[in-house]
Amino acid sequence: MSQSDVERMVDQGIASMQGMFVDVACNLASLLIDDEMTKPNQLMSKSSIESRFKQEVAQELLNTQERIRNGALVLFRENQRQELDKLITLASHIADHREMLIEALSSGRTIQEIAGISDDGLEMLYQTAKKLYEAKDFQRARDAFSFLCMLNSQKFAFWLGLGNSEFGLQNYDAALFAYAFVAEVNPEDYLCHLFSARCYEELQDKDNAINALELALFVLGADSEHQELQNTIQSQIKRLRGE
Repeated sequence: MSQSDVERMVDQGIASMQGMFVDVACNLASLLIDDEMTKPNQLMSKSSIESRFKQEVAQELLNTQERIRNGALVLFRENQRQELDKLITLASHIADHREMLIEALSSGRTIQEIAGISDDGLEMLYQTAKKLYEAKDFQRARDAFSFLCMLNSQKFAFWLGLGNSEFGLQNYDAALFAYAFVAEVNPEDYLCHLFSARCYEELQDKDNAINALELALFVLGADSEHQELQNTIQSQIKRLRGE
């Protein structure tokens, strides 16, 4: 398969999946919309709220389309074809199984599971993205990690890699967004709070930097194994407070 054929199939697959993601998001939001309708003085109809929500989700997906596309192509170029071919096959059948796929995603299944990508295969893709980050190729690493987060949003290492790549690109707000997902997926991870503090410092936001460091201490708890790290964090907090 030529490079142009690969790019064409990736473009078609992502375009198809984007439409499906919009529908999934709208399905998941239906209960919230119903709750909204029960509020007093509600001036918008349910159909108007659904329409506006769908437009907002579609726009957000368009904002990330180029990044996800580039991430898929990066992983293709690194010869990780076996597992990604499964994703292309899934994308080519979306039109035939759209309702089934929407139901599967809405129930919590991941694109990885639906496409039949193995954990070992996903790990290979992760190692490829990680190598890009370690080589300080932050833009391609960011794109690759964005693609991995789409495949399985429950892997905190993907969000951590995305956050670190965004930090390397000096996109501090985007990095904070990714680190927030790390904390959501793995509440026991303290690194995301340390990295968040680093972002807040770059943004000249000392109060939130201190808060992030205190969260890291909370996650670490009283574990004596990390005593040296805890002392370092305490020193950072004192520095930020001007003590």
